[in-house]
Amino acid sequence: MKVLLLSTAPDLPTLPRPRLLREALRAAGVEVLERTAPARRGGGSRARALSGAGAAIREGTLGLLALARLLARGWLRPVEADAILVPYGGTLDPWIARRLARPLLRAGGRIPVVVDAFLSLHEAAVEDRRAVAPGTLRARGLAFLDRLAVRCGDLLLVDTRETGRLFADRYGAREDRICEIPVGSDLASRPLLPQPPRLRALFAGTGIPFHGVATLLDALERLERDGPGIDLTFVGGTPEDGDRAARLPRARVLPGPVGRDALADLHAGSDLVLGVFGAGPKADRVVPCKVYDGLASGRAVVTGESRAARRLLAGIAGVVFVPREDARALAQALAGLLREPGRLAPMGAANRRAFEARFAPGILGGRLRAAIEAWRPSAASRAFPARIAPT
Repeated sequence: MKVLLLSTAPDLPTLPRPRLLREALRAAGVEVLERTAPARRGGGSRARALSGAGAAIREGTLGLLALARLLARGWLRPVEADAILVPYGGTLDPWIARRLARPLLRAGGRIPVVVDAFLSLHEAAVEDRRAVAPGTLRARGLAFLDRLAVRCGDLLLVDTRETGRLFADRYGAREDRICEIPVGSDLASRPLLPQPPRLRALFAGTGIPFHGVATLLDALERLERDGPGIDLTFVGGTPEDGDRAARLPRARVLPGPVGRDALADLHAGSDLVLGVFGAGPKADRVVPCKVYDGLASGRAVVTGESRAARRLLAGIAGVVFVPREDARALAQALAGLLREPGRLAPMGAANRRAFEARFAPGILGGRLRAAIEAWRPSAASRAFPARIAPT
């Protein structure tokens, strides 16, 4: 099988999803042909880049320049492929891929366009980060881009079934065309560095609301007051988060983002990976990369309980769930691990076994390959382009 990967999204340490999809397909024996022209933008969040008028104009301009580079290289002409994959992050990429796919045929009809929705731009900017006011022109524009991704994709990839339900309810995605491909990870499991007397915990994030950094820091401060506390490596977050974390007695604060090799080194020096602890609907639908990184690296994981996490991580012995936005419960869970440090190594080993069985690149790539092979054109997909109704 050959898959054409078409993208104008930049390669960002904070968004490994596009690279993980590509490597998952290759691990499943798929030949991936790449046609990329990254738009060079400063921030790592497309939702943030599209949330202000000036930033949106800049984002659009960079996207058009990236499209021009694709055209100049002759990369938007038909090629032999079994599908076109559009990773998350390129604003106009789903539409470009759909137009490119129309003349390409395979047995049974034209080739499918596989769009990775990953997250709703409208939800991220309007509801989660509250960077855009509801009902404004920009909010409607973000909803339009979400709907465009749905309308252009024959297969819509999501990282959780719960996110797929959101796209079905709000933007009309067909449930039989939604394919759940969890985020996964490309971190290797490295031997644990010699363990000091204290528990070593790692948090790496961007400080967006559903990460629940305030809850995490509340819990760590409570732990310091009530007992021995932990050694914390805190990566990224907002400047305010970093300042607050730095006031903990044994915290090491590093600016983010960090590359994947550096992140693997940080996992090797940690006993425990801290997940996400925020409240809200989005937090209930996602299992973020940091959790999969913890599983892949063979470390114990503590994270907030959510519908998606409970379902996808069910039965994994090395994952401890705590109520979201509950600093007391988180502090109690960490105190329990402090009292029983011998649990950590077996928990990490269980997590690595579960990762290999459920979320390894070959596993996820095989699932995606099977979905592409099973795709058959429908009357609805042949009728494209269809009107994209306003939201």
